Amino acid sequence: MPRPFVFNVMDGKRDRLVQIKVQLLVRGYENETLAKKHIPLLEGTLVRVFGVASVAQLRNPEGKDQIREQALIELNKETKKLEGKELIHTVLFTGFVLQ
Repeated sequence: MPRPFVFNVMDGKRDRLVQIKVQLLVRGYENETLAKKHIPLLEGTLVRVFGVASVAQLRNPEGKDQIREQALIELNKETKKLEGKELIHTVLFTGFVLQ
C-alpha cells in the first residue's frame, strides 16, 4: 500500500495512536495490475477492518494475526465483487506502532 494507516483506538478513557504499514502479496502480473487499479477500495476496506480492532487485539500476536486474516477475507470479498476473483494472496504488516 502506498502509505501507512494511522488511526486512533480507544483504550478505556484514553486514545491510543496506531500506525500500520501494509503490503499486499498478489500472484501474477495480471492480479498485480488489477489490485493497483483498486487501491482506493483496498485502502477503504483496510480502514474499515482496522477501525473495529481493539487495543487488546493490537497488543498481542494472536490478535494481530486475527486482524490480518480478517483483512484478507474482506479484501478478497471486495475484489471478487469487482473482478470476479480473489486477487490478494497474503496481507503483511511491515511496520506496526501502538502508542
